[in-house]
Amino acid sequence: MKSAKSFLSVLLILLMMISVILAGCGSSNSNSTTGSTTAAVSATTKAEESTTAPALEPVTLRMFVPGPPQKDWALVQDAINKYLKEKINASIDMTQVEWGAWAQRQSLIIASNEYADIMQSAGWGGYVSNAAKGAYIALDDLLPKYTPALLKSSHAWVVDAARVNGKIYAIPTYQMLAIAQGVYMRKDILDKYGLKYPSGYDILSVDDLETILKTVKEKEPNLTPLFVGRGLDFLNNYEYFGGEFSAMLDVDAQSTKLFSYYESDHYKNSIAKAKEWYTKGYTNKDAGTNTDRGENQVKAGKAFAFLMVANYNMDINYSAVTGYPMVESYMTKKQLTTNTVCGQMFSIPKSAKNVERALMLLDLMHTDAALDNMFVYGIEGTHYVKIGDQRIDTAPGIDPANKPYLNAAFLFGNQSLLYVYGKTGPDSMKGLDDFNNSGTKSPVFGFVFNPTSVQNEIAAIVNVINQYNPGLAAGVVDTDKVYPEFIKKLKDSGLDKLTAEKQRQIDEWLAANKK
Repeated sequence: MKSAKSFLSVLLILLMMISVILAGCGSSNSNSTTGSTTAAVSATTKAEESTTAPALEPVTLRMFVPGPPQKDWALVQDAINKYLKEKINASIDMTQVEWGAWAQRQSLIIASNEYADIMQSAGWGGYVSNAAKGAYIALDDLLPKYTPALLKSSHAWVVDAARVNGKIYAIPTYQMLAIAQGVYMRKDILDKYGLKYPSGYDILSVDDLETILKTVKEKEPNLTPLFVGRGLDFLNNYEYFGGEFSAMLDVDAQSTKLFSYYESDHYKNSIAKAKEWYTKGYTNKDAGTNTDRGENQVKAGKAFAFLMVANYNMDINYSAVTGYPMVESYMTKKQLTTNTVCGQMFSIPKSAKNVERALMLLDLMHTDAALDNMFVYGIEGTHYVKIGDQRIDTAPGIDPANKPYLNAAFLFGNQSLLYVYGKTGPDSMKGLDDFNNSGTKSPVFGFVFNPTSVQNEIAAIVNVINQYNPGLAAGVVDTDKVYPEFIKKLKDSGLDKLTAEKQRQIDEWLAANKK
């Protein structure tokens, strides 16, 4: 990875801005490519190399991310800072906030204008509304100058995936973007009882999963067959817009017409199945209220399986996190939607003091394998050891089920640069591009919903969903009584108005983006 280069001339900046017309959420052309970007950046890079870079003053970047604070973070941060000192003469002061407290902490930083140079943002976490109200710095004019390596990469198109009202306010993490719904199960238990499951990306049916859960319930009475955290909704593979799930599109059907999800046959069938499984003891007794994550329950020896987004190499990651060999089974087809691309990003808050250097750091996180692996896995020899060119395992003396350092791989930079954890599975993450490109693409890929005119309705609908859906989706309430009340409350809160406004914006976007 080359060290940071000198600033580009105004003419070259304009050339780059014109060429960065990529696919992504909010772009004007959902099928554009990165070819022009690559050519322009190549030209600007040659121009840069003919100049002498001025010395960079040392800075410390204040960074906020969600996730459980790692025991050995201070040790890893020192190693990262030593590395960054040589690359961009910078260091970081990163604060990790538990997932359950992250939304409140993020809101407080924005509301109080607390100093932060880099902060996690996400489409599901209020990114659009925060960007629209000026919480983040627009990056369009800065990216060609400070993230040239990222803009040359094969995944440069994700940069354009963070547009709000035509402006880019974040750099998405390049992770597993083509997602499906699935289940993660302990392989040792499956093998112990000869239970069959599909390989690769073949689909595991609900009936076949039920057969597996029934066996585990009978043979392993001390294990919850399927851990459920606030609801069982494992077949919801529809595209939603905004922070709630009331109006959706069927991507598999390539439909551009919204439907009311909670009134759909899918939802009705889902809550009926949840009720059945809860009654049979296949799910945990506190399924309607427990907010823990499934991998934590497996790690603690309390659960056999949990439902989660199914994605590239996630079985390897969950095996490392839980300490048990995990099997990943898809239950729906893979899809590539606006929300998946915007699912994990980093923004520069308006309170930032070191905008340019923060972007240089993000450029490195997307293109420098050594740095990205330090953020995720820690220090070689201390936290992990190499057992292959791209494969690692727990360092000697460390309990595989109780690692002092292991960050969420989907948070930082570029997952295609990461090592593969464990002794089995693919040899590297290099196939991530092919995986992402193989998902069924949303017919409105690139559309971003502007919630400004229906903020009151959204707030009211979210409150209703949070009140009723967990119990219904977990099967712990009287469905016949509670479900009609749920739908009435949604209607009274403005569901039809919200759906109509979403459809209006989609139709306008489609008309403006006709080929």
